[in-house]
Amino acid sequence: MRAASCIRAADPSLGLQEIRVSSVALIPAGVFLGMIFVPQLIRWTLLLHTTFRLQEGDFLGAPKRRLLWFVPFVLVFHPLPYIAAGMVVVSALASAGRLAPAWSWFLGGFYAYSLLMVVLIVPKLLVLRKMHNNERKG
Repeated sequence: MRAASCIRAADPSLGLQEIRVSSVALIPAGVFLGMIFVPQLIRWTLLLHTTFRLQEGDFLGAPKRRLLWFVPFVLVFHPLPYIAAGMVVVSALASAGRLAPAWSWFLGGFYAYSLLMVVLIVPKLLVLRKMHNNERKG
């Protein structure tokens, strides 16, 4: 018996049963990614808002200082800009047809959840902003 005949070809399934996933089943995975992405987007937006607006408070006195020195840290070290860039690239490739059609289902779940959160959150933020402006005036 030769030594070469004793070596078996590698099994690509690694002994696991192959499971086929329907493309529609990728929608919950996209929704799950949206559940991670949308809160990060809100947190990052509020962080940028905090760094750009005038800082005020009891111990700071009148609003006059900004945290502009912190902006590079927010832009470079927060993971959201990189995740957003990746989502833009994947979305562009999927819409151009260069990715498998299953990606469209995944992205559909992601964008559906994101749109739902925008519809639910933006009106509440507008009401809070209006209340905040009324408190400053009155």
